[in-house]
Amino acid sequence: MAYEQTYIPNINIGAVRGWCLGYVDDSISAAQIDRSYSAQIAYNRAVARGWLHGDYNFPTGHWVILFWSIDNGEQVGLGHVANAFIGDNGAMQIHDSEVHAGARAPYGSIQELLNWFASGGVRLTFLGWALGCDGVKILKSPEENAQEEATRKQAEAEAQRKAEEAEAQRQADEIEKRSIPMAECIIRCKDDFGQPFVKDSVFYWSPQTGFLNIPDPAGYDYLDRINKQINGKILPRLYSTKGEPVHARLAQISGAVNVKTAKAIK
Repeated sequence: MAYEQTYIPNINIGAVRGWCLGYVDDSISAAQIDRSYSAQIAYNRAVARGWLHGDYNFPTGHWVILFWSIDNGEQVGLGHVANAFIGDNGAMQIHDSEVHAGARAPYGSIQELLNWFASGGVRLTFLGWALGCDGVKILKSPEENAQEEATRKQAEAEAQRKAEEAEAQRQADEIEKRSIPMAECIIRCKDDFGQPFVKDSVFYWSPQTGFLNIPDPAGYDYLDRINKQINGKILPRLYSTKGEPVHARLAQISGAVNVKTAKAIK
């Protein structure tokens, strides 16, 4: 996988000569709390983050951060930093505080920048190029992109696994429901389960209606006569106890209840 530009420096801003880090930090909108005292410190922090590449193998078609040490003069030990773009053909343009203070045009190479400072008696040493500066990462490495892609695929696979498990459970639940005879019946609560399934409450139940409370024995006698005329037999009786809460099992198929407070039949 290739490098990915995550932030393009705003190079066309003003600068003050000698304030190279301020220019670079401004160009990448570095937070004030994350800004280093000097370019050399910013370099050290980039090294600590694993962002620094101490070579000349620049990724083409991208912006990078360049670092140098200052080896003599009044600013020795403070370092120098700049933004750089490397074209697909390897051509380079380097932007620093010298350029954007109006002292000169962008540099076309690292050697050109070294020569510019040497003309003023300042000796620099190139330290390398970095993925970012002062907490702002402007470039993702191929390894990071590969890791993110692997994490994305892993998350997708996990989501697919959970979806398949949920579907398998749904199908299992459906099969379990179908294993219960889908017939209407009369159910009596032999124990108290709280409203509406109080002790001695009686319900007519079917998959279509759910639970219908029958507060009068004449009610299910009437249902028996109808069922006997249609099916040749009375409605089956079921009893729900705490040892075998049949009503709870039936509620998994159709749990609608036509009353909030059911009456018990004595």
